Amino acid sequence: MIKITDSLIKILNFLWKNEKTSLMEISKKTKLEKSTVSRTLNKLKEINLVNKIGETDASPQGGRKTNILSLNYTAGKILGMSVEQDGIEYVITYLNGEVIKKERINKEILEENITEEILKVINQNIDENMYGIGISVPGIVDSKHGIIIHSKALKIANFNLADKIEEHINIPIYIENDSNCGALYFNLNNKKKAKNLLYFHISVPYYIKHSIGIGVGIILKNKLYHGSNNLSGEVEIKHPLLNEKNNITFKDILNYDEKRLLNDGNEFLEFYSEELAKFISIFDPDAVLIGGNITMLPKKFLDTFIKNIENNIFLNDYRKLCISYASSQDFLTSHGAASLILHKLFSTDEGIERFLTTYLKKRG
Repeated sequence: MIKITDSLIKILNFLWKNEKTSLMEISKKTKLEKSTVSRTLNKLKEINLVNKIGETDASPQGGRKTNILSLNYTAGKILGMSVEQDGIEYVITYLNGEVIKKERINKEILEENITEEILKVINQNIDENMYGIGISVPGIVDSKHGIIIHSKALKIANFNLADKIEEHINIPIYIENDSNCGALYFNLNNKKKAKNLLYFHISVPYYIKHSIGIGVGIILKNKLYHGSNNLSGEVEIKHPLLNEKNNITFKDILNYDEKRLLNDGNEFLEFYSEELAKFISIFDPDAVLIGGNITMLPKKFLDTFIKNIENNIFLNDYRKLCISYASSQDFLTSHGAASLILHKLFSTDEGIERFLTTYLKKRG
C-alpha cells in the first residue's frame, strides 16, 4: 500500500496543474529532492496515476533523454450539474476537465422533485471511476454545508441538498451558486486577458409568464467576490421575458421565429439592457459574459440584447470592454461546477488526500 505523504500530495498537485512536466521540473518547482521525486513518481506509475507521454532529445554534448510525464487524467471522472427552473444540464469530465458526455433534461424543477431528479442523473452516470459531483443552483447557497438558503427560482428555502443526496451516494458533493460557477469558469479561460469580470446568469423560468431569474458572478483581480454577507450578485428584478398570460413554456418559445421573438420580447430587451448596463457602468470590468438558458434563444435576439446593453453603458466609448454571450452548447455552469470539484480535490491537501485514499481503496 502506498503511503500518503506531504511530498506525494505536493507532487500530485503539481502534476494536476501542469499538463506535461519532467522529474527535474517537478524537483525545481516543488523544491523537493530529486531522489524523493523519483521515488514518488515510480509509486504513482505503479498505481497508474502517472504516464510517460514522450521524451526530449539528448543534448549535443550527450547525456540521457528526459522523460516527459503527465498525470493520468483518465483515471477518474467528475460529474458537474446545473439545476435551473426549467431543467438540468450536466457534463461528465476527466480529471483535467475534458468533457466526455453532456446532456440537457427539460423539466420543471422544484423543491418537491429536485433531489429525485438529481439522483436520476447521478444513478444513470455513476460508476467506480467517479470521484466527485459539483452542482450549481440559482439563489443564495451555503457552499460549506451544501445548503440552499434561498432560491426563489426553485421555490426553496433552507434546504440541505448535499445531505439529501449523500443519503444515497457516497461521493463528495459540492453545491455552489450558478452565477459563481459561471464566473469561475469564465475567469479560468480568461485570466491572461482580463482580471475583472462580470458574469450574468439569466434564467428563463419553465413558464414564460413568470419573472426572469438573474444572478451576477463577480470576479475582481482574478478572485471571486462573495460580499460581506455572502450575498453579492443576488438581485431580484421582477420582469418576464414575454408578457404571456397562458402557460406557455420556455421550450415552446424556442420554436418562435426571430422576428416574432424580437417583437414580443422588445420590452424585455429595453428593460434588461438598461439594468445590466448599470451594473457594468458601476463595476467597470474588462469583460462581460451572459450565460444561462437565455443563450438558447436565436442569435439575432442575443446580438440585439448585447447592442442595447452597449448603448446604455455610461461613457462606453471610454471603456475597453468586451461583452459577449456563451454558446448554449457550452454548458458553462455545469462545466464550472465540475471545475469547482476538481479544484477542491487537487488544489488542497485535504482534497488530494481524500482522492488518493478513495482511489487506492478502489484498487484494493
